[in-house]
Amino acid sequence: MKANLKPAVRAKYVAAAVVGLLGACIATGAQAASATATATATVLTPMTISATTNMNFGDLVGGNGTVTLSTGGALTKTGTTPIPTVNTNGSAVSAAMFTIGGTGTSTFAITAPSTVTLTGTGSSSNTMTLTPFWEVTATATATGVTSGTPATGALTSGAAFIFVGGSLPVAANQAADTYVGNVQVSVDYN
Repeated sequence: MKANLKPAVRAKYVAAAVVGLLGACIATGAQAASATATATATVLTPMTISATTNMNFGDLVGGNGTVTLSTGGALTKTGTTPIPTVNTNGSAVSAAMFTIGGTGTSTFAITAPSTVTLTGTGSSSNTMTLTPFWEVTATATATGVTSGTPATGALTSGAAFIFVGGSLPVAANQAADTYVGNVQVSVDYN
């Protein structure tokens, strides 16, 4: 090639060199790589909860003091007046029991009130304040705790049980009435 090429000819050589370089660059694009990721979603069985047994303190009298119903259904009191041994309301003394259903061994959150107002059925001005506590078990058998409010539980083979007991102050001058209130327990996957 002559050193004194005309600018037009020199431009053709430069253009040819650029096209050659571009071709080389495009050829290296053949070395590009790709990968694929799998997208997965697991849909859990919706959680269920049902009240299997209602809470029943049975018959109490003024002077019982604070009566505690364990999650296993045992009554204790702080007052000096004995708890009646005959239950006139027709139901056995019992803690509340809730049956929980869901998926496998998933964990779940528990929501329940810190207090529940029981209102007299004879007079709505008669009230008592229940302070609930509970335990979570893998079987339908309570251990009989008298305190604690665990915020979570775990399913075993898709099932769990929540037993709710509570403490109930019975004033010395507590009005004679049948007192009723609702203990609402909610569960949801963590």
